[in-house]
Amino acid sequence: MSEQSITPYSHPTTVVFVDDNDLFLQALDVRMPGDMAYSCFHNPRQALEHINRKLGLGPIPDRCFTKPSRSMHRRDSVIHLDLGLIEQEVTNMERFRRISVVIADFAMPAMNGLSLLTSISDPWTKTVLMSGAGDEKLALDAFNDGVIDRYIPKNRSTTLDMVVDYSQELQREYFLDQQRAIQESLSLNAPELLEEPAVSQYFAELSRKFRFVEHYLVDDPPGFVFVTAKGVLHRLIVLSEAEVAEQVEYAARYHAPPDVIQALSTRSRIGFFYEHAEDYGDDPYPWRDYLCVPTRLGSNEVWWAALISDPPMEIDFSPVQSSYDAYLDELDAKVKVSS
Repeated sequence: MSEQSITPYSHPTTVVFVDDNDLFLQALDVRMPGDMAYSCFHNPRQALEHINRKLGLGPIPDRCFTKPSRSMHRRDSVIHLDLGLIEQEVTNMERFRRISVVIADFAMPAMNGLSLLTSISDPWTKTVLMSGAGDEKLALDAFNDGVIDRYIPKNRSTTLDMVVDYSQELQREYFLDQQRAIQESLSLNAPELLEEPAVSQYFAELSRKFRFVEHYLVDDPPGFVFVTAKGVLHRLIVLSEAEVAEQVEYAARYHAPPDVIQALSTRSRIGFFYEHAEDYGDDPYPWRDYLCVPTRLGSNEVWWAALISDPPMEIDFSPVQSSYDAYLDELDAKVKVSS
């Protein structure tokens, strides 16, 4: 996988900082981005207990990867996220409570940082050790031996910047590692759209423009569910030339109006056929209601994409209870109570 690849899913997670130095944690609190979820601990034993606690909802790799469902876009032996199982994810605040990165100081009286990091039970969690000059060789050896994921020299002018950079970098690596492991263990091939540069570029542009903080790969039709920090849902359809051709054949097979077939054939429209024409029986299928104006992506290999705001989805989602902003408000409230 390249660094430009799109992960099958991603959502904000929590970073944990452990340091018995109050002044350092205060400086870190000022420096951290306002849109990053994090918790600070003075006591490493309390931190480890919090990090290793069990959440009620297991991680996505254990729950949401399934075989393809019935679809005109069916592809065998690929990664698929079941849309029904995604509902469990986007309506459960615990997805944000998953700890993706732990950054700990080495020199602490109750437990040194290296002992803490090597006692974390979740194998996906990324670990970073901070160390002063006296313990730098131990930290560097741990990094070179693959015991930790990063090492940060402490008490330098760039220390806080490195903490922020690694926090952001390793959160992405957290999801990339899960995808790699799934593909290797199950011998699955990722959908081509995850590796297509033109799709990745468009994906990134949309994420910046609309400030999406979560995405989930879905099928039928292929694409993604996006979620903003406020909990606004979007659906991105991404079809290859072959998949649009399948839509043309599908429309013709179920006797769509000529203008619908023409629109699909000329690529002036693509379909969001989330309901199946064959399920309508003798009732007329609302073909025109399911057409979208696409954006053409790529040059050599062409893809067609359409972003739908407030898409029809059977997801009982409450932004007040389940959005990332709601989680950040919850963390802020806990800080105010503790202070």
